Amino acid sequence: MFEIFLSLMIGLTIFAWYEMVKKREIAIEASKRIANNFNLQLLDDSVSCSSFKIIKTSSWPMIKRVYNFKVSSTKQDSIDCHLTLLGGELVNWYIPPYPKLN
Repeated sequence: MFEIFLSLMIGLTIFAWYEMVKKREIAIEASKRIANNFNLQLLDDSVSCSSFKIIKTSSWPMIKRVYNFKVSSTKQDSIDCHLTLLGGELVNWYIPPYPKLN
């Protein structure tokens, strides 16, 4: 009985880790697209999950994840931004006002 429980826990841990990595990759790609759309440079390794919670939707409970990332409009600045994933889908993003390049 203990072996079955242990196997189940190990399997759930591997599945949770895989899902976390997969959603982070989605967030990295979304932040790259957002930065490119505004002619900004995504700063390397700046995408990180700041919060996640289970929310109730009309069909199933889903995990809402908020990722922070940094972009730059010049070589000297760093702009804090964020995006929200619901499940694996981008539902919201925010980039504050920033200085434009000439």
